[in-house]
Amino acid sequence: MISKSKKIQLFIIPSIVVTPLMLVSCNYNINTTSSYAKSDIGGLEIFNEQNIKEQNINLFGEIKTVAKNIENGNNEEQKDLLYNQPIVQIISPGKVNDLSFNQLVWEGVSKFSELTNIKNSTYLVANIASNIELFSQYDRALHSGYKIWILTGFFHETPFSEWLKFGNNQSKLEQKKIKIISVDWDVQKYIKPGLGLSALFRTQESSFVIGYSISKFLAEKYPGDNNKDKRIINTSAGFDNSGATNFNYGFLEGIRTWNKEQKDNNSKKIQSNVYTDKEKVWLGTTFVANNPDTRKDFEFSIKGGTNIFKGKSPTIIMPVAGDWSKTAADIIKDTNNKNKQWVIGVDTNMAISYGKEYSNYFITSSEKKIAILIVKALCFLTGITDEITKTIPNNNLKLRDDISMDLQNQEILIGTEAQNLVIEGRITDDLVGYSPSTIENLDDANKFNNILDETKKRFFEDETTSLKNIVDQTKLKNFQDTKPDDVEAFNEAVFDLNNVYYGTMSSSNQGYFNDVLDEINEWTK
Repeated sequence: MISKSKKIQLFIIPSIVVTPLMLVSCNYNINTTSSYAKSDIGGLEIFNEQNIKEQNINLFGEIKTVAKNIENGNNEEQKDLLYNQPIVQIISPGKVNDLSFNQLVWEGVSKFSELTNIKNSTYLVANIASNIELFSQYDRALHSGYKIWILTGFFHETPFSEWLKFGNNQSKLEQKKIKIISVDWDVQKYIKPGLGLSALFRTQESSFVIGYSISKFLAEKYPGDNNKDKRIINTSAGFDNSGATNFNYGFLEGIRTWNKEQKDNNSKKIQSNVYTDKEKVWLGTTFVANNPDTRKDFEFSIKGGTNIFKGKSPTIIMPVAGDWSKTAADIIKDTNNKNKQWVIGVDTNMAISYGKEYSNYFITSSEKKIAILIVKALCFLTGITDEITKTIPNNNLKLRDDISMDLQNQEILIGTEAQNLVIEGRITDDLVGYSPSTIENLDDANKFNNILDETKKRFFEDETTSLKNIVDQTKLKNFQDTKPDDVEAFNEAVFDLNNVYYGTMSSSNQGYFNDVLDEINEWTK
């Protein structure tokens, strides 16, 4: 039930009349079937860990019970708060069933809607990624009565902020008290306090665990100077934006940390292929694997650098770029390199997402637990439960300690006490993580899984060795004082910090990646 001990700012949404989607456009994919997701790539029902299974089952039971009591009760304000806030997920670019990011959000919306018996949650998809298309989506959502918008992915940040400036869109959004959930970008600086919930994921943490663990795994599987060409990795990203590059950042920091610990023992160090001398990590693959020229370059990055890429065939490939993960697995299959090369997936457990035939090609995945966070966020915004504040420490929520509104108080509060909620999902909150390995060599899989768990414990759970506690305070202050728009200084500060618990990418990160690859590969010269 709703906790009386938790004090959080919440706006109450008055009753509205839901209007149907009457507008039709050939550029839109609209969920008109009123059917919810049947898949579960987000692990809401398919559980990997017992503690997560128990947490989810308990939460789902609580949601269902509270919603049923509200539905059958006499408190009209609670009913308005829950049932008169139609939910819309706005997607661009891509499709809802993308076996990744968008699908995870829709699974969360679907699960919440089914548990609460909400019938009218839906999604809108623009088939063309452009500001005009997104402006039309926002207009459609505004005029169709949707009160909770989930804007999926960092592609929304620029068009949404621009849309707010047109006409009276900003004031209409505020008057209707529309809540915005921004996934993988921070909406709080664009909207009035109290109307935003930003869902951010510190994928650099889970990716660090994977990067360090894969280094140790390869070093033990292929030790010695004669095996150095089997200890090669390659990573790339769709765009140079923190939503993507935090994966690469954490992964390479894990490898960097491993190599530094080996000191002069080169027989266990890891190396990386490079893209070009000026752009050592490829940060422009895009997220759709349908460009023949890009695919050709991508194939060279996996088969060995005879075109743009410099280096030999990598054992580990980590593309942070949507469809390219499956493309990498397909290339490995086509070249008969099964059990010689593996892919690291992103966003979800891609060994499950792409089906059994791909399970041996993904050694692990750096996961965002998007689906369960969406369920918890919707619980919070509709007054079902303050599960978010019960399971995530306040310092990760960025909430002011003096907020003093009881969730059971049904008054609308405005003014200085209003807050936008920013969630930074960490590995210690089970909001980012790594997938257990499903490669067919069980000895290798079990060994790698044990290394993953040991690495997580060492760097994120053990108080004496955690990245949180072993940070250099001078370097941390320098990083915190450096503005991201001072690109060169920011990249240098992140590199010097060498700590993913505090560090993050920005929107122009090539300088950092050039420096970190130089350091990782220094032993090969």
